[in-house]
Amino acid sequence: MDLWLSGVYDQSTFNFLRTNEVETYIFDLRPTSLNFIQEYKLLEILEKEQKSSLQFQLLFENEKDFVIDKILSDAKQKSAGDIFLEFTGNQSREQMEAHRTKFYWHFNTYSPYEEIINSPYLKGIIFHTKDLMELAKHNDFHQFFHQIVTSMESSKKSVHLFADEGCDFFKSIIDFYHFKSLILPITSKFENSYRDINVNLLAEGMAIASKSLEF
Repeated sequence: MDLWLSGVYDQSTFNFLRTNEVETYIFDLRPTSLNFIQEYKLLEILEKEQKSSLQFQLLFENEKDFVIDKILSDAKQKSAGDIFLEFTGNQSREQMEAHRTKFYWHFNTYSPYEEIINSPYLKGIIFHTKDLMELAKHNDFHQFFHQIVTSMESSKKSVHLFADEGCDFFKSIIDFYHFKSLILPITSKFENSYRDINVNLLAEGMAIASKSLEF
């Protein structure tokens, strides 16, 4: 299982993560997010990093198509690595497919997930630990979750786990299911003050997350 970082918003944090050999980065382009990154800063990071094996994901939620297309096009021109989309919110399968780019989707029960799972553009599904903890309260959880994971694996699509802050449920579920990655979000607990990352705290958080992947 790999460790992915979500919510990188500045060059210095990106540089620190590169020295720690992180290979996949999620940039949050949702304007209301505390981890929102402006497009010009994103493009600066992509232009300076020329390692082709890196993976970059552009995270949107209920954004206008032309905005996504513009940022996606600009990012592909600047990046030497692979660029994918990532979606939270209630976009339909058709809306997510409209950009003709492979995407990751954050699972939720209020969307028609059976349709989305069958999308040829879907690259992977992301489960949040807080959502899985709620679903686990139902007796049919393991059957329900197993069916989704099996369906994804049979179509060679990946399954990922997002480690929500304050929720240690991932430590239990990773013993029973194979996830492609554990996604660690950059939150305020890694900051000295607003949007001022303390790399020592981030390193500690990464070490704890990485240790949990060993079991």
